[in-house]
Amino acid sequence: MGFLGVIAFILALLISVMIHEYGHYITAKRYGMRVTEFFVGFGKRLWSTQRGETEFGIKAIPAGGYCKISGMSPNEELADEFKPRAFYLASAPKKLIVLGAGSFLHFVLAFFSPLYSLCRAWHITSSSNYFSSASLRS
Repeated sequence: MGFLGVIAFILALLISVMIHEYGHYITAKRYGMRVTEFFVGFGKRLWSTQRGETEFGIKAIPAGGYCKISGMSPNEELADEFKPRAFYLASAPKKLIVLGAGSFLHFVLAFFSPLYSLCRAWHITSSSNYFSSASLRS
């Protein structure tokens, strides 16, 4: 695998991580939980931006990511204004949905990726058949 292959692998990994973490993020926000950070990578912060109460960014080591939801542990200290939105106070079904949403999006991705590839292949085949039949008529 050449340099381009390594870069492609890292990008695919990061896209997969982003999709996974987005599952946690969107369901936590939907249930009113406070999400303070959404980062791809680990280590030193390379870039970030604040949108609402969430900081989005990229870190130096492209080997994962995380979505920080306030109150993941009852021992976490939270300001009184954020305690009602703590993860640990949510109902069990809501917690399970938030925790499982990342993995669920991988199943969605696994379903739609081959479907997309089939559609692209069909389109290319249809287009090439059109051009080959058009050239026969000339």
